[in-house]
Amino acid sequence: PVMIATRSFRRIRFVLSRSYSHLFDSISLYYRYSIETREIKMKFGVHLPDAGNIATRENLVSVAQLADELRFDSVFSSDHIAWPDPDSLKSKYPYNDEGDFIPVDTPWLDCIGSLIYIAGVTEHVQLGTTVIILGYRPVIQQAKLWATLDVLSGGRAILGVGVGWMKEEF
Repeated sequence: PVMIATRSFRRIRFVLSRSYSHLFDSISLYYRYSIETREIKMKFGVHLPDAGNIATRENLVSVAQLADELRFDSVFSSDHIAWPDPDSLKSKYPYNDEGDFIPVDTPWLDCIGSLIYIAGVTEHVQLGTTVIILGYRPVIQQAKLWATLDVLSGGRAILGVGVGWMKEEF
């Protein structure tokens, strides 16, 4: 990966070689600015191909291992176990201009299971959830799964927790 930043660090451009770009659904960029030292620490994360026709074992492993090899800071997976028929939704999907959620028959891998699997084929990247949706799983089961991920990954787990955006899920 190549990062180019202006002197003010307001504009940031990220460039991947063409041979890698097809594997990445999205690349996250976040940074922390230290007032004391006046330095910016940037971290790059990749969203795993966990939904749709790209949600395969091969793609999951390829993206995770490539992110690990390229020394990305993290890989992330999204949490949806099941959802109502999008035609019946009153809630608007907040992450695209149309407000449409993906079709109900779209394949979607479980985020915790995917991250536990990826823990075994990577060494460096942190493993996180965009948001674990509270209420999907029994609390004790969820805590046990997350503790398992943290142990098997050697402490690389990043937990994001929330209630989600879709009122109809509950």
